[in-house]
Amino acid sequence: MAPASALICPLDQQWQHLWSSKDALAIRTIQDKHHCCGLHSVVDRPWPFPNKNRPVTACRDTLGRERSCLGYWRRDQQVSAGLLLFVAVMCFVVKVCYRPYVCNARVQGSETCSYRSLSFPTFAAAQLGLDVMCSSDRVAIARIAGGQ
Repeated sequence: MAPASALICPLDQQWQHLWSSKDALAIRTIQDKHHCCGLHSVVDRPWPFPNKNRPVTACRDTLGRERSCLGYWRRDQQVSAGLLLFVAVMCFVVKVCYRPYVCNARVQGSETCSYRSLSFPTFAAAQLGLDVMCSSDRVAIARIAGGQ
């Protein structure tokens, strides 16, 4: 993962894009979630957007917020990235750890099942004590006790 300081430029560019395209909904959502105004300071590109009738301090003055959004938004991005990394690692672990169990499934027939031919239901059936029988293009499951 990148250090926290590495997120400042991308977040600044994203905020600039939102602010220059006047995406009030996106900026307001970030500001409302964190009870903040602007990015680097309360007067740095805040919503409501300043104009000739509204000063740049309108967010601070009307909403009473005294902190900028950068730190809070950066933390949200880091948490999201961490969760995505966790999901990816867990998918990898499941795929790697799943294979040895599949190899230990009891297999009957003249051919050995490959990793690709055993699906999760087949693996689950083997774990429940059912026989897994392989043919050239199919995997069949039969009950051990009670016949085929």
